[in-house]
Amino acid sequence: MRFVLKPWLLRITKIIVIAQVIYLVLINAALNIPLTQTLINQIKPDKFEVTWQRAWSLYPFHVDARGIDVNGQAESQQWQMQSPAASASISLLSLLWRSVELRNIKARDVKYYQRPRPKPENNYNATSAWFPPIKGRVLETHAAVAQPGKKSSKPWHINIRDINAKGQHELWLYQIQGKLAGELQTDLSFQTKGGPFSLSNGQVDVDLQSMVINGNHEVIRGGHLKGEVEFLPFVPRENKGINSLQFLAIDAEVETETESLAYLNIYLANFEGMRVDGAGLVQGRLHLQQGELRQGTDIKVSARELSLNLLDIQFEGDGNISIKAADNEEVTDVAIAFISLDAFAGDKKVKLFSGDGLTVKARGNRFILPMKDKSFEAKTLTVIIPGVTVPDLSAYQLFIPSKWPFTLHGGEGKLLGTVELTPTGYNGNLRLRSEDADIGIKEYRFASNLDMALMVDSPTLSSGVDISGTYAHLFGARLSNDEGKSSEPWHARIDFEQGKLKLLLPEGVPDDAGIRQFYQGLKGKEIVTMIDSGDEEIQIKGSISDLAWINVLLKNRLGLALTGSGEVSADILLNKGWAAPGTRLAIHPQALGVEVLDYLAEGDGEITLLVKKGGETPDALLNIALDDGTLRRKDEDQAFIENVSISLDALARSISFDGKTRDMDLRLQIPSAEIRDMSVYNQYLPEDSPLQFTSGTAGLTADIKLTPETADGYVKLKTRGFTAQVDQQEIEGELNADLTLIDGVPENMNFDISGSIITLDNVRVTGKERNHDDEDWSARFELTKARAMWKRPVTMHLEANLAMTDSKPIVAVIANQRGKHGWLGKALTIDDVKGKVVINARDNQIIIPYAYAKSDKIDVGAKGIITADNRDGVLYVRFRKLHGILKINNGKRNLDVLNAKKKFYAYDSDAVFSEFSTGNTQ
Repeated sequence: MRFVLKPWLLRITKIIVIAQVIYLVLINAALNIPLTQTLINQIKPDKFEVTWQRAWSLYPFHVDARGIDVNGQAESQQWQMQSPAASASISLLSLLWRSVELRNIKARDVKYYQRPRPKPENNYNATSAWFPPIKGRVLETHAAVAQPGKKSSKPWHINIRDINAKGQHELWLYQIQGKLAGELQTDLSFQTKGGPFSLSNGQVDVDLQSMVINGNHEVIRGGHLKGEVEFLPFVPRENKGINSLQFLAIDAEVETETESLAYLNIYLANFEGMRVDGAGLVQGRLHLQQGELRQGTDIKVSARELSLNLLDIQFEGDGNISIKAADNEEVTDVAIAFISLDAFAGDKKVKLFSGDGLTVKARGNRFILPMKDKSFEAKTLTVIIPGVTVPDLSAYQLFIPSKWPFTLHGGEGKLLGTVELTPTGYNGNLRLRSEDADIGIKEYRFASNLDMALMVDSPTLSSGVDISGTYAHLFGARLSNDEGKSSEPWHARIDFEQGKLKLLLPEGVPDDAGIRQFYQGLKGKEIVTMIDSGDEEIQIKGSISDLAWINVLLKNRLGLALTGSGEVSADILLNKGWAAPGTRLAIHPQALGVEVLDYLAEGDGEITLLVKKGGETPDALLNIALDDGTLRRKDEDQAFIENVSISLDALARSISFDGKTRDMDLRLQIPSAEIRDMSVYNQYLPEDSPLQFTSGTAGLTADIKLTPETADGYVKLKTRGFTAQVDQQEIEGELNADLTLIDGVPENMNFDISGSIITLDNVRVTGKERNHDDEDWSARFELTKARAMWKRPVTMHLEANLAMTDSKPIVAVIANQRGKHGWLGKALTIDDVKGKVVINARDNQIIIPYAYAKSDKIDVGAKGIITADNRDGVLYVRFRKLHGILKINNGKRNLDVLNAKKKFYAYDSDAVFSEFSTGNTQ
């Protein structure tokens, strides 16, 4: 059967063919004449410009082109796209509704460039030198002046479906240049006038050839990326930068060699601001949906260079990074494991330690960035230090409060421990050990073994910090200067058995602050002032092998100091970092030594220190109780005062470690003490003194109050079996001294003892010619004016009232010098002799300007000087109308009865002393 077209159908076919031919002729002619490109580019040249080398259309609404170059600019960006070959189909009908519909976009070897346009709030001068060139667009360095707004027109809707790009591609966004090879596929939709943007059905299968920042800094070198990518609809101007990630969905396998790991900080910075960088091989799967890492995410980095900054500590080395979304939990686990590393403080100028194996583990939920109904939550961040080398301990001085007296000068050590941070608190333990630590306590410097640990537990910052278990131990410490060659090694140990610190949050830091916010609030502040103990005491146990180091706190003008070793316990209250009232320190010493002025007491005892006024320079009451001890001068090798019981209270004001001398109020009580040999006091007498103590014991009691400028109290001495030698004559008796202190300068051992009373009872005199052996004779010296400097030899000025039972002992002394009785024997019956005495002693010399006693029948007087080389003086006696004088010159004695009284008053002790001093004696 023969097929014949109907006339009307034939006509239609002819029309279509003719129209197609006309279309092909016209459209292809239009596409390849310059006028077409000129007319298109005149539409909005400031917004859009396109050129092509040649183009054709084989059927309506589909165009193939070669040498395509498109550029344009929006309010904030300038861009350019180039491709040697591309094709696309367009719907013309949709243009009537201000909609551009493109489909079947095929392109190869695409180059896409984009750079920002500056605005007043955005300045790109620091990076604009590395922005891409845009054809026909000037690189702007200053924000353009805003033009008067025109009446807004309706936006255009652009929908591009089935975009496919193959070949060698180049991207240049801002200062980042990338090259990749492979296939990219997606659908794209956006609206002008700042409308929404979306990207769907994205497929990526490319080789990552390189990525360069700032022209020469390569961050990616080789690799592969394969997977799916989408952007849900969002408004770019309202979701700039990292905020756009909440609309991104990507599920891709990646393997690439990167020269910068900084992009990982998009997630890692959520952990207390942790930041990493480095170079190495990145492998694994990234599954990200709308800002959330999904199950299957498993990224591993083998970093030949790895750096980590955490709370201003910088770690540098090599290692591995792992980021994995757990299979059965809504968490992401991160592990940063250093194979080897160096750690630095803040600006990398101070090395903290070096070593192997440090690991940082972090766990958080899967959200990379906060969104309206879900946000990132860090669960834990743990730093594990297995044992690293500290090359110089002085680096850790950065972490010791500046006002503390403890200094790390140097030495090598080991650091190990674990620290775990949570969103609200932290806990951990750090241990620092050294066998050659160079440490200082104020002006003292030691070489020592050091073992110290910091134990902290704070579930929430507002609940405080438990430091139980924290300790610091020093062993074998020696002074590291020349004195250290002969110093004995010592040790000290402090253990915090129980303690909880309350943190006083800096101004502007809320009670519910996290670690990072709290840490930022601490910067530039003295952390010690933010520590408080609240109502709970911090309980400390410890020991110290040499209590002398406590004297650094007690430096004072009264010479109070401690020696010995002992166990220490303390209950401490803190207020803004300093000891608060109620803080109590107890020392249970072994071989306790207590120094006061020139004296040292040693024995068994207890020491307590109670803070009365707190603060940086507190006032504290020191109580020392000593039993069954000995007392001696500090420069003596042997103690003659035994069975000593002492109670000493010292109020120390403004205690500090600055080395300055502090004021102190001191009360020294000696309820009982035994002097086992009175001859010990000969050391206070001038050499060749006519008076020498030969034997006897005594009981001693005292109650003395001292300040640097005053003295008050008493010292009482009562002898037993007392004997002395007076000018080679033996005297026996009982000596009682009731010394009253009414004033003085204690640091000079200079005391006003006016009002003191010295008594002699039951005195006996033994001599060749005359003895006095009555047991009821006594003498009393009341010091009306007296001042003594109790050093060796003693310096004093005494003015005293004298009262004697009778004159028998004095007569016996004179008779023994005279060699026969004479009229002196009659003086034995004279009772109730009274008189005055003035004595000066200084520089191993005694001067008696005047000593005179009398009754109705007898007068006795004495004047003279006693030095190491000379004795000179007179001893006057009157009995009724008989007078006699015993003259002593250069040791020679002469008894004279002529003009005795006149000769006595004529004798001038001070004048004679001056003659001796100038060598004018005959």
